[in-house]
Amino acid sequence: MELIQKNNYIYFLRNIPGGGKHEVFISGFDSDRKEFLCHDFWDGFYGEKWLPYDEITVIQDSNFDAEWSTDYLNGIWAIEKTDEYKEPSEYYYETVLQFSKEDLMNILKEYVGETNQVRSILRKDHRYLGSEIYDKMIDMLGMQKEGMQNQPFAIHPFHLLYEHKQLLAQAILDFLPDPSLKIRLEELVSEALKLRNLVMYMNEFIMEQGVYKKYDVMLDKIIELKNMELAIMKHVFEYEYQSQLGQ
Repeated sequence: MELIQKNNYIYFLRNIPGGGKHEVFISGFDSDRKEFLCHDFWDGFYGEKWLPYDEITVIQDSNFDAEWSTDYLNGIWAIEKTDEYKEPSEYYYETVLQFSKEDLMNILKEYVGETNQVRSILRKDHRYLGSEIYDKMIDMLGMQKEGMQNQPFAIHPFHLLYEHKQLLAQAILDFLPDPSLKIRLEELVSEALKLRNLVMYMNEFIMEQGVYKKYDVMLDKIIELKNMELAIMKHVFEYEYQSQLGQ
């Protein structure tokens, strides 16, 4: 509960029908009802569920113990957001913020699908990368609209999207200090924040009225964000190409 109040990312492993385990994010709790607000795929749809405290059993998982030793807490995991990422010695943040311009350009080419080495590997495990994420969000929201009417939308993916745009803007501007690019990236971050806030508003309206409001607006906003981001990527590639010519 203390970690949730500090806005950390908390998750636990749950058994899924048919065998296996899956990570479930926890974003809130109700101490009166003794329930956690959890986000996962429930019957094929991504959404929220309130689970009683006693349904989250504490177990020891040796795989996660080795992989996430700094965050390990008896089967419940926390990814803490602190200022430690600013220290180069914190190795587990280096892949996010400690790389070269060449690394960045390779990452962005993979992100938009210009190269597909990482993407093809991830697809074998039904995972998606880069701009494809927008399409998957639209697919999942469409399934929710058809199969989980009047259920709240999970806010977690939209908050992660917003935080990703912040990191993306920071990484690009560290290497490509172009004023016009800065303006466009700031707009991208701002629009991602508006989308997250729109989903929060819709959830409040669903709870009060029991209906979806502005659903199509949300879908249009996701498409708008994708197109805005792809246009920025094109600008980034052109800017870097012109910089190389000028050297």
